[in-house]
Amino acid sequence: MRAPSPQLALTLALIPLLAGAIHAPPARAGTGWIPPRPVTVLLPTATFAPGSTHSIEMTLRANGAPASLIWAATPGGAFALGVSPLNGSIVVPPDSVRRVSLSVTVPALAFGGASLSVELTDQVGGGHVAKAISAIFAATGGRPEVWPSPSAWSAPSNTAGTISFQVHSMVASAESVQVTNGRTNPDPNNTDGIFPGTEPPADVNLPAGATITVSAPTTIAGSAYGGNANALQCSLTSLGGISNAIGHALSSAALPESLPAALVPVGLTPLGEPAAGRDGPVELAARGVWLLPAGLDGVRVLSAGTTLARIGEVDTDGNGTDDRLVGQVRIPSYAAALAVVPGFVGPAGDTLDLGLLAAGRSGLMLLDLRTVIDPPFGTWEDFFDQDMNGIDDRILRTIPLPGFATDVAWFRAASGRIVALIADADTGSVPTASDYNPASVLAGTGSGIVAIDVTAAFDSLGGVPYAAGTLPTPGSALDLELRRAGAGSTDLALADGAQGVSVYHLTVGSGAPAVVTFAPLGSVALSSAWGTPYARDVAWISNTRDSIYLAVAASAGGMQIVRAPLGGAPALVLAQQTVAPAIGLAGTWTGNMAVAQGTGGVALMRVPGAAELDRIAPTASPPYTATVTLSRGQLWTEGRALEVAWHRAPSSSATSLRFLGTVGPIPDLLVSDGTRALLLRPGQATIVAVGEEPTPPRAPRLTVSVMPNPVVERAEIRVFDPSGGLSVGGIEARVFDIQGRLVRSLLVVSSSSEPSTAGLVRCIWDGRDDRGRRLGSGRYWLRVRAGGRTAARPVLILR
Repeated sequence: MRAPSPQLALTLALIPLLAGAIHAPPARAGTGWIPPRPVTVLLPTATFAPGSTHSIEMTLRANGAPASLIWAATPGGAFALGVSPLNGSIVVPPDSVRRVSLSVTVPALAFGGASLSVELTDQVGGGHVAKAISAIFAATGGRPEVWPSPSAWSAPSNTAGTISFQVHSMVASAESVQVTNGRTNPDPNNTDGIFPGTEPPADVNLPAGATITVSAPTTIAGSAYGGNANALQCSLTSLGGISNAIGHALSSAALPESLPAALVPVGLTPLGEPAAGRDGPVELAARGVWLLPAGLDGVRVLSAGTTLARIGEVDTDGNGTDDRLVGQVRIPSYAAALAVVPGFVGPAGDTLDLGLLAAGRSGLMLLDLRTVIDPPFGTWEDFFDQDMNGIDDRILRTIPLPGFATDVAWFRAASGRIVALIADADTGSVPTASDYNPASVLAGTGSGIVAIDVTAAFDSLGGVPYAAGTLPTPGSALDLELRRAGAGSTDLALADGAQGVSVYHLTVGSGAPAVVTFAPLGSVALSSAWGTPYARDVAWISNTRDSIYLAVAASAGGMQIVRAPLGGAPALVLAQQTVAPAIGLAGTWTGNMAVAQGTGGVALMRVPGAAELDRIAPTASPPYTATVTLSRGQLWTEGRALEVAWHRAPSSSATSLRFLGTVGPIPDLLVSDGTRALLLRPGQATIVAVGEEPTPPRAPRLTVSVMPNPVVERAEIRVFDPSGGLSVGGIEARVFDIQGRLVRSLLVVSSSSEPSTAGLVRCIWDGRDDRGRRLGSGRYWLRVRAGGRTAARPVLILR
C-alpha cells in the first residue's frame, strides 16, 4: 500500500474513533455473545465527491421492547457537511429493524473529513438512549468515491450474505485499485465478537468514470443475539489517495435454538477499572445498593434495583456515567475484598455499618459506610475529603500488613468483641486478578492469616493493642471462609495456593484484644488429574448439613470438593474438570456452585447433596471410589454431568461472583467480569421434571400456600380454588427435590374447620419422605394437581 499524504493522514485519524481497532482477517465466529443494548443504531461512513449529494441510511433495531425515539443529527469536522433532515422521531416495534434516510451534501470546496453524530433520546422521558458517530470524507485529488450499499445489511443469525460497497471512478482513465479491509464490533460489550467472513479481492480494476461493486462475503454468527452487529471498513488505495467507507452487518433475529437457556446475560454495568475482587459484591439490602470491590477503582456502589437487569451503558442524563453507579469509596491502594459489620456500635455509642476492606499492599482498612451514595450536587471533595488531603474521609483507619491483603471475614466472639481475619498473601502478583501468576510470587512476603480485634482497633486513639494473632502458612494465603462463625465453635478454611487447603478450629480469649488460637484440623493436597492445582478460592457448600463439604477453585486443577467433618481431618473427595482455570467460587442455598474462570467465563455446577458425597470413600465401589475425577461433561450419579451451564464471551474476564437474593429456581448471579459487572440469569438449569403444566383456557388458577416457609419440622399446605369447585378426591399433592425426584405424595383433606371458605382444602406435611425419613435442608418443589389444573410452589427446609 502507498503511504498516504500528510493531509490524508489527518483525515484517516478519524477512522479509529469510528470503528475501533481493525482486526485483520480471517475473522472467527463469535461465541457466547452479550445481548445488545435496548437500541442498536448504525451509521455508515463514506467518501463522496465535493459538490455532490448522496443518500445514506441510519439503521435502528429495538431489542426486546418497543422504542419511541427522538433523533437529532449534528455535523462537524473539517467542512460544513449538509444533512437533511437534521432531526425527527421514529417508533420502532420490538425486535424490529427500521431505517431513516439522510441526505448528505459535500460542499464544492470540501477537503478532509466531516463527522456526523446522531443522538437518540426517549420520546416519553427524554433520557439519553444511544448515540452513533460516523464520518463523510471528501473524494479529492482523483480518489474514488466509495460507500456501503446498503448502509447496513440485516438478516437473521446464521445467514450468509455480503457487505457490499459501491466504488465510483473520479478520473478519466482506468486504474487498478488496492482493497484492504478490517472487521470490528461497534458494541464495546462485544469487542471481540466478529462475524466470520472472507476478504474482498485485494486488487480491482476500476474503469474510467464507472461504478463497480466490491463485496465481502459475511455470515452473521449463529450464536449472535438479534441486534448484535459488525462493522467492515473498506479502504481503497489509488493514484489519487485513499478512500474509506464503513458498512455494517446486523442480526435482525436470533436463532431461538442457539440462545442459552441458562446463564443468560440480562444485565451489564460498565466500570472504569477491572473489578478484580476476591468474593464479589456485598449487599446493603436496607439501602438498596451493592458494594463492589473494584481493584484500583476502589469500592464502587451499584444500585440494586431492577435496572441492574439492563445491558448498559444506562445513561439517561447523558453525563457519560452509568446511572447505576451511584457512589464510590476512593481507596488509595487496591480494593480486593469487603466484609460489612452491620450495626457496629462505636465508643461514643454511635451506630454504623462498618466496612472491613482487604486493601492489597495497604493491609486492612476500616470504612465508615453510613454514607455510600454520592450526593447529586457538589464534588467528591466537598463531602468526602473535607481536610483536602486526597484521601477519602470514610477511611477511618489503615492497619498495615507486610503482604497483599486479599480477603477478610469477621465473627463476634463470646465476649461480644468483633474479630476480623485477613488473608495476607505473598506479594509479586495481584492474587485477585485474572492474570495472577504464581511464578512471580515472592514466597514468605505475606503473613498468612492475621487476626485483628476490630473493636480495639476502632476504639483506640493511641497505642491500644489490636493484634489478635497470626497464623503463618506454608503457602500463600489467598482466601479464607468461616464455618459456624459466632456460634462459639468457629472453623476456618484456607486456600493456601500451592499447599492446597487447610482447616483450623478457632478459640478466642475473653480479654482485650481477643486473642485467637488456631488449632489445625488438617491439610489436603489437591488432585493434579486436570492440571497443576493451586488453591485460589474456597466456599462452604450450603446444601450439606453443617456445611461439612468445601468447594475449592483449584486453578488448572478445576473445581474440587473437600470433606471437612466437624472436629475431624479434611479429605479430598472429588475433582471436576473446568474449561479454564478455576479462579473464584460462589454458592447458593439451592446447592449450586458458580465458578469464575477468567477468560473461560462462568460455569454453573450442580453440587451433589450429602447423601451422595457421604458415599465417596477410598474403599467404596465405583462410581464412589475416592477421589472421584470427572472430566467436563462426564456423567456421574443420576446420569447427569455436574456442569449444567456455561457462559463465555470473547471478552470474558470473570474473577469473582455472588448470587443475589432474587426469586427463581436459582438466584441471579452478579459477576465481576473485567471492566464490567455482568448479571447472569441461571434459569432452571438444575430443575428436572418439576414444572407447572399449562392451565386450560379460562379455568381459574389454583392458589397454593405453605406455612411456615421455610419449614423446620412440619407445615400446613393450603390449596384454594376461587371458583369453589375443588373436590377432595380429585386433589393430588407431590413434593419433588431439586433434582426433580418425587420424594413425597400427600393426601389433601377438606377444610371442615373453615366451612365459610368455599374451595379451600388443606393437609399437614411432617417434612418427611414417603419412607418416613426426615428430609435434609434444601429447596424442594410442591406441585398440586386438581383435575386438569396444576400449581407449583417452592419450599425451603431448614434443619
